[in-house]
Amino acid sequence: MSKSLALACLLFSPLVFAQSPDIASTIPTLLIGLVIMVVVIYLLAGLAKKTNFMQMKSAGMKVISVLPVSGREKIMIVEVGNEQLVLGVTAHSINLIKTLEEPIEITNQDFKQTLSKFMQPNNKHNND
Repeated sequence: MSKSLALACLLFSPLVFAQSPDIASTIPTLLIGLVIMVVVIYLLAGLAKKTNFMQMKSAGMKVISVLPVSGREKIMIVEVGNEQLVLGVTAHSINLIKTLEEPIEITNQDFKQTLSKFMQPNNKHNND
């Protein structure tokens, strides 16, 4: 009986109620913490994207350009040694579309236009 009385006194003492935080003071603190975490995640994602953190490096191969065709399909120009290959990449396969006879340099130009220029049959790549 004395244990239950001591427990009841402990539970209903003014110190227990005085230490409970006010909901009005905790919500702004939680929101500020949430905003800080979202900003940190956003900054780390941007840093990882800029530094190509997730991309594996290889001395012999380099991705020149990528054109997404759909959610899981894309066309890529890959440089392997001195050759450039046009590849079709899906979730389950990688297919060689064409080996480029003349290497191309992609500079802030639209990939779709550059690729269509090199994919046209009987085209000698004249710059008209």
